[in-house]
Amino acid sequence: MAETEGKPKGPYFYALKDQSLREELQKWWESLDANRGERAELRRAETPLEILPAKAFHRLCWILTKWEKRDLLALAIVAGVLAHIKEAGHGSFPRQLGTPKELGGDKAIFSELRFQQLLSSKDHDEFYQRLRRAVQLAGGSADICQLADSILHWAKDHQDSNAEKPSQRFRYAWAKDYFAPTLNHKQGAKP
Repeated sequence: MAETEGKPKGPYFYALKDQSLREELQKWWESLDANRGERAELRRAETPLEILPAKAFHRLCWILTKWEKRDLLALAIVAGVLAHIKEAGHGSFPRQLGTPKELGGDKAIFSELRFQQLLSSKDHDEFYQRLRRAVQLAGGSADICQLADSILHWAKDHQDSNAEKPSQRFRYAWAKDYFAPTLNHKQGAKP
């Protein structure tokens, strides 16, 4: 088996390095279209704790059993946030949030203040509420697997503040991507 086999080609940090796991997650998200009642149940939840009894959440947990460290509240955030995604996008979600609303404009889709608040979330509930709002402001479009992986990355960092390399931390990775469109715009490059 080659060393590169099984490694992600996208910006996956923590849990979703396995291609088959990402495919199963994508299918789970697509199944919410056929199960609109399940999607609605997830969308109505105001906190991750309210997601725990949902049938769709249990199906997601079954899929993600390959992920060895199961933080149920983090998985609930994944289920709840992905239920708000209307269209599967591609690429970095924080970069999408940092992109100007208008071509040539300076104001990002998700304001810098809101972004800083998202990064400073102190608990699962706060992170869930702020991330849900970010998805709404992004028009309900995001890369399903990248966003789910980022949520799990946040949860890992939230539990373990002693990460080996700061550049592998959630906050660093998201801030770098969020500010990339602004930096590129100011330098005259296309975002």
